[in-house]
Amino acid sequence: MSLQALSDATEKHVTDIADHIHDSIESSDEESSSNCPIFDKFYDEGGQVAIKSMTNYTPTEFSQVWLSMSDHVSANWNTGRGRKSSFTAKDALFMTLAVLKHGQTWDFAGKMFGIYGVTFERLIIGFLKVISPYLYEKSVERVEEKWNMKKCMTDSKLFNYFDYARYATDVTFQQCNRPSGNMSEGKVYFSGKHKLYGYKVEVSVLPSGLAIGCTKHYPGSISDLEIFRNNSGFHEEASKKVVVDQSYDDNGLHEIHRMDYWGILADKGYQGASEDFRVIHPIKNPPRGILSTEDQEFNRKVSSDRIIVENYFGRMTSLFTVLSHKYRWNEKIYDTIFKACLALTNFHIKLNPLRNTDGFHYAGVRNRLRSISSEESDKRKRSYEKSIERRRQRMRTMTPRVLFEESDSS
Repeated sequence: MSLQALSDATEKHVTDIADHIHDSIESSDEESSSNCPIFDKFYDEGGQVAIKSMTNYTPTEFSQVWLSMSDHVSANWNTGRGRKSSFTAKDALFMTLAVLKHGQTWDFAGKMFGIYGVTFERLIIGFLKVISPYLYEKSVERVEEKWNMKKCMTDSKLFNYFDYARYATDVTFQQCNRPSGNMSEGKVYFSGKHKLYGYKVEVSVLPSGLAIGCTKHYPGSISDLEIFRNNSGFHEEASKKVVVDQSYDDNGLHEIHRMDYWGILADKGYQGASEDFRVIHPIKNPPRGILSTEDQEFNRKVSSDRIIVENYFGRMTSLFTVLSHKYRWNEKIYDTIFKACLALTNFHIKLNPLRNTDGFHYAGVRNRLRSISSEESDKRKRSYEKSIERRRQRMRTMTPRVLFEESDSS
């Protein structure tokens, strides 16, 4: 009796499993083929055009970006204790790229995907904190290691006029909201050059068009030279010649006091940096004088070579609106966002090399800042004039009363 009951139970168990084998396989296949339902939805509605308009990348390029980080994301995102996100990692990447490209507020961006603003902000920031350090190390820092001067020479990736320069360095400025707090706390973010509140970040770019490093962001009032000196550890390491480089004749005609270093191209804002590094920057006009023909030609060559960094800024700001328009998000995540955008820009340039038209876009960004600055200046001027006029009107109404009171007292 007991053996028969055991046999019946075993048979029922086997039959029950057999009845659900087909259903289980279908469910598994459906899940594996739909690991990015949000991406699939946009692709089904608009095809390749929709994906590129959302992320800057074609579906094939998007897949390459995903494959470059998939293992890292799988091991570090949506793991451990606590509530898990209901969105797949690949969809999180898709939404993150869309946010970086289009900027906008968190509420507006969240509506594109049917997600509440607060929830969407938490999702994107959490995802960025996972991928940004990894992408920066892989797509920026390793570029500096791979593209040493020997490889640049072998592959003919040198500057046209200053072939002994390792890279070009410049600072990019982005407008931000006036920080809360008292006047002294907010004033440090005000750039005297741009007449706006904002952040500054220094970026260094190889002649091949790839960035090899950036600084943290600084308040707008900090000078380019001070940022450069604060980043001296990077410049010391990146521009120093290794043993194999000592045998090369770099043909450097300037900054010969530091021949154990490669040159660094910079603009006029770096006057004085050559005291510590082999910096190549334009020559300033002498007081009440003009430059010689030779000096003017030298300046032209410097500008021609260092345009690569402005082209880079143009590509980065054209790809990511979050870096080209007024920054309105939390300052604490600015460096995380900037480094992610820098790495993704490098990835994009590998697929689509820099062009002069990228520099035209950056010129448009700077001209737009000048226009905003001019409007803000006019607004402050009108506000000041109105306050003066109101004061004058108060004085006119007060003066007769004061005179009358004085006559009565006499």
